[in-house]
Amino acid sequence: MKYGCEAFQESDQKRCPRCRLVWDMNDPEPPECLGDTQIAINEVNRAARELQSVAVDEFAAGMRRIGKAGRGLAQVAKEQRERNRLNITKLKEMLK
Repeated sequence: MKYGCEAFQESDQKRCPRCRLVWDMNDPEPPECLGDTQIAINEVNRAARELQSVAVDEFAAGMRRIGKAGRGLAQVAKEQRERNRLNITKLKEMLK
């Protein structure tokens, strides 16, 4: 393990909160601590996965609300197309 390792024993494992690595206490070849760049990349990837998960959950909740209101996906798509058409019309008028 490199300098800067913050690993501590937790039951029969070692855990490093800085690197988010976990390994068995008896591991003959424990992982090396990650550098700051790799830690930052891992954090960005983790945050992106969480945001994607939240977006999917929000979409699903929205679709459930739509279903409960008695409107189908086709109606939602029709309304969105109408809003887009109106926005394009307004933009064309502004550009004249």
